Amino acid sequence: MNYSPRLVCLLAVLLVVLAACGGKAESNKNESNPAPGEGDLLGVLTEPRQLIENFGGPSTQDTDFNLADYRGKVVLLYFGFTTCPDICPTTLAEIRQVMSDLGEDAANVQFVMVTIDPERDTLDKLKAYVETFNTTFIGVRQEGETLQVMQDTFEVKAFRQELPDSAMGYTFDHTPSVFVIDKQGRWVERFLFGTSPSTIQRDIRLLLAER
Repeated sequence: MNYSPRLVCLLAVLLVVLAACGGKAESNKNESNPAPGEGDLLGVLTEPRQLIENFGGPSTQDTDFNLADYRGKVVLLYFGFTTCPDICPTTLAEIRQVMSDLGEDAANVQFVMVTIDPERDTLDKLKAYVETFNTTFIGVRQEGETLQVMQDTFEVKAFRQELPDSAMGYTFDHTPSVFVIDKQGRWVERFLFGTSPSTIQRDIRLLLAER
C-alpha cells in the first residue's frame, strides 16, 4: 500500500508526540503504578529510614526551629526561595490543599520551608511569604556552611543562575522535592514535583497511623 508524503509526515509527528507523553508518564511512575499495596507509601522511599538530627535554625516563629521538637508529628520539609517564579508557589499551594484536605489531622503535620536564598530572604520576608499560603507554615533561614550541610543531608542541589537582563538579578535551579519526616524524626520518603495532593495526603495519613 502506498502512502502520500503528507500522511507519512503526520504519522511521524504523531509518533513523536506519543513518545513525549510516554516520557512524562515514566517520570510519575510512583503515582501511576497500580502494584503498591494498600499500606505502601507511594513517594520515593528512603531505605532504611534515616534519623535526622541537629536540623534547624532561625525561624519565622519567636524561637528557633528544631526538628527534634516535632517528634510525634509528620514534618514536610521543602527547600525553596521567595522570589521563585513558579515551582515554589505551586508546591506551597499544593501543600496548602493537602492541609485543608487533612481536616483535623492537619494539627499533627508541620510544613517547613528552608530558604536557599538567605541573601534576599530575611526572616520577615520569609514569614510573609509562607504565611500567605498557610499561617501554620514555618520558614527557616540559615547561611553558609550550615545551610549547605542542611541541603547535603537531603541531597538538595541549588545552582544560582545570573540574570543580567532581569530586575531579579539572579534565580536558582534547585531540587523541588518535598521531604517527609515521620513521627520518630526519620526521613522516610520524598515527593517529586508534580506529585498529586491526594497522594501526599494518603501517605501522610498512613504515617500518622503508625505507632
